[in-house]
Amino acid sequence: MPTRLLRIAGDLNSPSVTLVECNGMRGIYRALNYCWGPPDKRPLAIKIENIRQHLSVIPFEKLPRTFRDAELLVRSLEIGFLWIDSLCIIQDDKDEWTSEAQKMSMIYSNAVLVIAAAGARDSTEGLFIADRPLAKSYFARERSTKLQGLGFQEWRLARRLVFFMPGGLSWRCNKISEDERGNNSRFYPIWVRNSNWYKLLEEYTSKELTYPTDRLHAIRGIVTAADDNRLACFSYENGMWSDQMLEQVLWTRVEPARTPKFSETTYAELGRY
Repeated sequence: MPTRLLRIAGDLNSPSVTLVECNGMRGIYRALNYCWGPPDKRPLAIKIENIRQHLSVIPFEKLPRTFRDAELLVRSLEIGFLWIDSLCIIQDDKDEWTSEAQKMSMIYSNAVLVIAAAGARDSTEGLFIADRPLAKSYFARERSTKLQGLGFQEWRLARRLVFFMPGGLSWRCNKISEDERGNNSRFYPIWVRNSNWYKLLEEYTSKELTYPTDRLHAIRGIVTAADDNRLACFSYENGMWSDQMLEQVLWTRVEPARTPKFSETTYAELGRY
């Protein structure tokens, strides 16, 4: 279980959301993946100064729309716990954030379901935004998918993943990947061959982060999954694997240049291999 979870209780007329410390608890939970958005749209978050208050109760009316919709969905599925990053990690505690970032692969892969607000640009737009016009795609492509690099790994680590998009719902699990009309969508595995790592990096570097300094942390979960499954004999450092080092240092700058010099954090901003 994660370090903290939101306990969903009460009913539709009197919902109750409380932050709980797991402390070795066992059970099942769901996780929410969403875009934080610009500074003026940032979601409600726990900080050192308010965590005690949230451990008592989180006023439902203070939750942004996406959080309220996720709470409603979790309640309808009769699973009492939900993980949301801004409410389950102390955002201004650097040591805790670093520690929790290293657990992301576990948090998302162990969730019984990951709920992706793939059609919303920030936490105020909600999950249930589908208008289902015939011309719209069900697949999560542009729009918010470019805006949240931290959502990049959740989609590949989740055992079960449901996308909420303007065109409708799309579902992915270990066996199938399709939309509500029965059309198949395409996902490639985390690591089948080395070229997939380059594809993952190219896609990842096209995304923006709420905090650019989080760039290496935000892909660490996929690195952990790849290392556990195939690469015990290879080492990883700052976006590169030891067995493919020569190929991975063959890069060209994306115009216009975004940084004055090459460093471990700018490696993750390169977009062509």
